Amino acid sequence: MPYESVHDFNQIDLTRHGLIEASAGTGKTYTIENLVVRLLKETDVELENILLVTFTEKAASELKIRIREKLEGELDGSKDSGETSKKLRDTLDAFDKAPIHTIHGFCQTVLRDFAFENSVLFQSEVINDAPLFETLLKEQMRKDWPEIYGGHLEEILEISRFNQRKGSFLDTIIKLAQSLHKAAGDRLLPDLKGRGFKEIKEGIASACMEIKALLGSDGEFSRGYAELNFNAGAKKNILKNIGVPVEDYFEKAEEGRFDIRTLMDLMAQVEDTKSIGRRGLECLVPKKWNKGGANLEVCPNLEALKHKLEKLSIRLNDLQYTLPVEAIYRLQDDVSRTKKGHGWISYYDMLSLVEKALYNDNSANLLGKLRHRFKVAFIDEFQDTDPVQWRIFRKIFIDSRDNDLQNLLFVIGDPKQAIYSFRGADVYAYLSARNEMEGLETQGRARLYSLSVNWRSQPALITAFNNLFCGEAWFKPQTTAGEFEIGYQSTGFPGEEDRLGKLIADNSDRPVLNIVDLSEAPSPRSAKPRLAKFVAC
Repeated sequence: MPYESVHDFNQIDLTRHGLIEASAGTGKTYTIENLVVRLLKETDVELENILLVTFTEKAASELKIRIREKLEGELDGSKDSGETSKKLRDTLDAFDKAPIHTIHGFCQTVLRDFAFENSVLFQSEVINDAPLFETLLKEQMRKDWPEIYGGHLEEILEISRFNQRKGSFLDTIIKLAQSLHKAAGDRLLPDLKGRGFKEIKEGIASACMEIKALLGSDGEFSRGYAELNFNAGAKKNILKNIGVPVEDYFEKAEEGRFDIRTLMDLMAQVEDTKSIGRRGLECLVPKKWNKGGANLEVCPNLEALKHKLEKLSIRLNDLQYTLPVEAIYRLQDDVSRTKKGHGWISYYDMLSLVEKALYNDNSANLLGKLRHRFKVAFIDEFQDTDPVQWRIFRKIFIDSRDNDLQNLLFVIGDPKQAIYSFRGADVYAYLSARNEMEGLETQGRARLYSLSVNWRSQPALITAFNNLFCGEAWFKPQTTAGEFEIGYQSTGFPGEEDRLGKLIADNSDRPVLNIVDLSEAPSPRSAKPRLAKFVAC
């Protein structure tokens, strides 16, 4: 969907929701501060009714300073002594009430000011809960695992490959336990559906006996398979890597007595087999027959065997991940119970508690108060949001019962600059929000904008980047990007008289865009000085 290309903040409609994509240097903060002043001058909204949320404390502090200076400049340059000037003066007098926060600061305010509505304590101790996750996981390993798995503990540790990668295994459990948020739609796979290790293993044993019966005895399956009417080379390869090894294993298998580790290695070999563009069990049933056509009657159990082996592979995968999946859910419960007992709350808890309160059956009172307090919200650096944050702002500002526009949401960001996935940011949350805004635009409830002028860089560099990124190898054009693709819209530059920076001299003898080959460096550590030398010289 095309975005409206704008170079002036006055082009932005303040009566509908808005998504503003702002590439580097296009005046994102300048636009936000001027839209705030426009709201104060053009509407009856007060500054305390305008929520501004940005990514870091430093950015929030800078935004406060910029908006205050903008208001002071408006008053200094104004010849109007009427209601507008009085409102701006009153706004400056009460500027400390300005709700300019990080996302965690906003959620902490909601939890504190609406404790009854959120069903939380009036005051909680904010903690970094990472050490708590680590401590409780070690306690779980020491106390719970021997009790839950009993005599199977050594086996499940081996199957899970715990001993081969203990450090990364435990780090993964902690990371997923911290970040998994079921209410936001997160799913942990495989889904064990409440089955434990013993039940899954019993299902595998039953499946093995069914497969043994389908294979027959004394090489019956292989002899039938050898008579199938398809490519001889492919058939030989499949028999060697799938048919014969499978027969050999299951011929020795007995009910209640089979080696899981060997079975997992066998299925890994099966899945690694390739034949005529296909892989694994897909190779087993011929897709193309020789002249004379299909003759599946010579190997009558083939398709049933393939189906049973596929189900077995899924169950083995479930078994392999039983320990980490169960450990993650148990760890979440243990941490939640411990924090609740001590009155502790983490930064992530702030978000999840607010989200939970907004979506529960008794949320009407809280939503009403938040919508009354915050008429407009600007969410800066929105490419660094996550699904929980998006659900919070969508619920307050967009999901009104009558689809009215009494509360407005403006999200501002640049998906090309999404770099904080290691801190939980999720660019797909931005893209989901963008898709929803596009839907609202078709209803006349939102507008999509792209700031079109780069005020920071020199024209030659802007042109070089446009030429590079407008190619299909990088980004699709913004107008044709798919639902979950990042689009690129070329940016322009101001005339020479309006540029904020001037190029006095360039003695580098280099083009504006350079490729530095660091492939000969043996490691990233040794590559850094080489890159630094190139930049300095």
